[in-house]
Amino acid sequence: MFSFKLYWIANYPLAIGPCPTPYAWDEVLQALQAEQVNLVVSFQDELEAKQIGIADEAQRLASVGIEFWRYPIADHRTPPFTSDTFNFIDAIAQKLDEGQRAYLHCFAGIGRSATIAAAVLIRRGASAKQALRALAQARGFPVPETSAQYEWVYDYETYRQNKS
Repeated sequence: MFSFKLYWIANYPLAIGPCPTPYAWDEVLQALQAEQVNLVVSFQDELEAKQIGIADEAQRLASVGIEFWRYPIADHRTPPFTSDTFNFIDAIAQKLDEGQRAYLHCFAGIGRSATIAAAVLIRRGASAKQALRALAQARGFPVPETSAQYEWVYDYETYRQNKS
């Protein structure tokens, strides 16, 4: 039996996890609705989504009233260290500040989504160490996936500290 799992980060209205499964959209949508998710963010580009059969993700989510955003980051890579990325992180944090619940996914839910989730937690006041600990606790093992992604999280923390 298929089970779509969202990995909620303790004390935050934010979850990470794998991309939806194309053969089980009903279960995915039911799980997202049951968890009262308002926003789904994908870090897959359109080609990756098409290759795994979820090119229609935005439409399926809209059909049940869930907002969808896409911010493509190459698999196993880090986000660009740019104002566009920082503004995107701010936008996710703003949604959480407004009381919304967000689900971030990439392919497996351990690399790209964990990197941005850590940044969102930092944006909301956590240290990088606290954010990474909370994500590891949610997933059951250390995330993000690569050393470059860890470095990006710590670089983002430094950026936020210098911005203050």
